[in-house]
Amino acid sequence: MDASQYKDYVLVLLFVKYVSDKAAARKGYLLDVPKGGSFSDMIALKGDKEIGDKMNKIVAKLAKPLSCLEYVVVHELLHLRVRHHDDRFHALMDQHLPTWRAARKRLNAAPLAAETWAPERTLP
Repeated sequence: MDASQYKDYVLVLLFVKYVSDKAAARKGYLLDVPKGGSFSDMIALKGDKEIGDKMNKIVAKLAKPLSCLEYVVVHELLHLRVRHHDDRFHALMDQHLPTWRAARKRLNAAPLAAETWAPERTLP
């Protein structure tokens, strides 16, 4: 695998782990993690001869637009540095994922959208 492709796999795993943990911690979470669609289900595949195909099926069960996956992961990781959606957070999003606004727009248009931010401020 080329090093530039590595992030694609890691981001998917982080996303599934994040959603699985959030759904397990809160009843009525934004995304329903269906039976057989959690991170622990991925871990249970260790040693399975069809692990790749089965992991793809687990990710497909979550059905969040995969083109937005990178946005979700980068967004949540940046909250480790900046707690609120302020100017500094927006600047970091611009720095690490220049296409984040389009991904956020797609997610907010999806039926599962629950994210509401204050109107964007112009950054200096």
